[in-house]
Amino acid sequence: MAFTSMDKYFIYFLITYLVTALLFQLLTKNRRPKTQLIPPPSPPTLPILGHIPLLYSSTDPFHKSLTKLAFRDGAPFMRISVGPFSKFMVVSEASIAKQVLETRDMSFASTRFKNFDYGILSHGSSTLAFLRNLLASDSQVKRFTDMQENEVLRLLEVVARSSEQGEACDLGTELEKVVTNVLFSVILSVGSDSYESVKIREFVNGLSAEVGGKSVVFNELIGSFGFGRKKVEGLLLKFNKFLEEVIVEHEEKRGLAGAQDLLNYLLDNYEEQGEHVKLTRKNIKAVLLETLMAGSETMTVALKWTLAEIINHPSVLKKLREEIIGTVGLHKLVIHDSDIPKLPYLQSVVKESLRLHPPTPLILRKCTKSCQIGGYDVVPDSRIIINVYAILRDPGTWKFSTKFIPERFLETPTRNNELRVDVKDENLCYLPFGSASSVFPGANLAISMIQTVIGSLVHHFDFEARGGVNLEEWCWGVSAGMAKPLVCHPIDKHII
Repeated sequence: MAFTSMDKYFIYFLITYLVTALLFQLLTKNRRPKTQLIPPPSPPTLPILGHIPLLYSSTDPFHKSLTKLAFRDGAPFMRISVGPFSKFMVVSEASIAKQVLETRDMSFASTRFKNFDYGILSHGSSTLAFLRNLLASDSQVKRFTDMQENEVLRLLEVVARSSEQGEACDLGTELEKVVTNVLFSVILSVGSDSYESVKIREFVNGLSAEVGGKSVVFNELIGSFGFGRKKVEGLLLKFNKFLEEVIVEHEEKRGLAGAQDLLNYLLDNYEEQGEHVKLTRKNIKAVLLETLMAGSETMTVALKWTLAEIINHPSVLKKLREEIIGTVGLHKLVIHDSDIPKLPYLQSVVKESLRLHPPTPLILRKCTKSCQIGGYDVVPDSRIIINVYAILRDPGTWKFSTKFIPERFLETPTRNNELRVDVKDENLCYLPFGSASSVFPGANLAISMIQTVIGSLVHHFDFEARGGVNLEEWCWGVSAGMAKPLVCHPIDKHII
């Protein structure tokens, strides 16, 4: 059988990798640290390949492979090797995650885009506090909720039209539109069909695919030789140029009447040079990049999983609708933020969906200062993976850990107290958006959107999906999304 050019390229790459790996092991075999360190335990490994056979799967995302390995070996903190070049420490238990993310937080740094000269904003506590306060300001929350209500109304009209015509509705695509339209408007005052909106989607999707869309194992292998780096750098440079144009346009319009978006507030701080947090122009672009990427992707993924779980559990949908109708009535169009405190079951449903399907299943950190974690030594430049997915499905913490049971989050204990879990557990057992000290600054807005959108949809519609919704996972970008489109036939329960 004749080899194609792609076959030959892969063979050349494999030979080069194996030869380089062999030389690397020979050269480093006899190196010993000056002091005796106690590293975390490591599962049995193969020469050169390391743990690749245990971690690579054509069906399971990387976070699932890590979870199976940790649970199989009973290793809440372990070392893994992807070939001879790439080594990680993996945390799969809440108490150890707390040490990395909170107790020893100052000894670790976020690693996303760390190797690219983009001037990424430091994830210090003062900076995160500044961003949280900014996003939680009355003006930003009001602008967010106003845009959110408009988009939910548009979504209900689209779904109602599909119901009236008896057609299937691509709910996944429609939910993505809701999220991006709201975020782009609140962050940059960008219209949903504008040139800027199209360019942002193009950049965000491209960066997501390159940074996190491929298998982590594959990324580590080709990353050893620098493959893919130039493409990411090229996308970042283009995005940098685009953001500069947007910033200049905002600066030219300063002082004109109009709502203050997030960029305007960042520019205010940039010009005033606040006492505690001083932003550079690169910092502003980094905040915009992280917010646009993390915000749009995580919110969309969380919305899809929550609706999918509800559709696959008709009893949950029925109970949820009964709560909503009993609280807000039959004919209210959109669930408002003010309604949420009176809807505990809706809150529980969202919390349970985030537990089973955390939008970002892995948190990456890099050690900057020697420390001890879980009784083991961690040296500078060590890379740490916090397996959020494993922590949120740990059978030692969660009863019936793989089951969708919203009741576990209700304030009133169930019989025998079997399903009740305190989400403020001191060991950090619930962290779908990160930890208390470094949680995603837009987490509260994200949860608000998920509750409002899901509550409004369930209030008005049933959803038919022949055979149920496929819950197969696929890691695309920085989030663990659904492998199959979320397409259903909506049934209008009462006229909108």
